[in-house]
Amino acid sequence: MELAFYAFANQYEPDTNPNSIAALAVAENKLMHPEICEHINLAFCIGGPGDGVLIGRPLYVGFLPDLTTRSKCVAMISGGGRLY
Repeated sequence: MELAFYAFANQYEPDTNPNSIAALAVAENKLMHPEICEHINLAFCIGGPGDGVLIGRPLYVGFLPDLTTRSKCVAMISGGGRLY
């Protein structure tokens, strides 16, 4: 448990903490923030109401309303089907 607290207190940040720990035990992947933002923006631009967007697991629960509310796309969760 002590190691987990150390890992979360010393999380990777490429500019300010590059020699730290990349925590992979959480659904949020900080290493892919630019790619995730680009993916969401693409869904807003090219996805129309009812279009499906395939999303892998694990995922951050807040991601679904962030994606579907504005674009009216349908979140298709890999291995799980339609959620919204």
